[in-house]
Amino acid sequence: MKTLCLVLALILCPCLMMAETIMVSVGEQGLPGEPDAAYRFCFSALESGVMDVFFNAGHIVFNDEAFRTKEDQYRTVSLAREGGASMVLFINCLYNPGDIKDKKTEDGAVVSLPHTIVLEYIKTSDFSVIKKARFTPSLKDAADFGHIEDYYALLGKKAAESILAGK
Repeated sequence: MKTLCLVLALILCPCLMMAETIMVSVGEQGLPGEPDAAYRFCFSALESGVMDVFFNAGHIVFNDEAFRTKEDQYRTVSLAREGGASMVLFINCLYNPGDIKDKKTEDGAVVSLPHTIVLEYIKTSDFSVIKKARFTPSLKDAADFGHIEDYYALLGKKAAESILAGK
């Protein structure tokens, strides 16, 4: 029995040491006023896609409320550090005020796609940016999905994969 416990400890300890704790925060710029429920649902799907990829890669991942300003980001990094996270992933969805709302959600609400998604992967110990990336969602790809929140979840997965690819 002692030998079994020792073998399990030797196997599990390295796995636990490799896991990072990561906070994910999704924000937006360009929408008039506060995002409505349809956009919040899409942001939740985006966040879920990110969290799935990080979790499946062996990381501990949790979320925080949306950010809108740089001050919100500083507050989020501090909260993440206090909560035990070593990293924060900020996902900023950029919209143009004149974007056409033509994508339907599952409940029939209509939203637009962000023209750009900006990622910042930040180390909480010193606020340093480990990785920055940006990509443009494809209207053509979005057309392949019955409900736009499914496409937002795919965008979240692509975002997380792009962060993990550089590790």
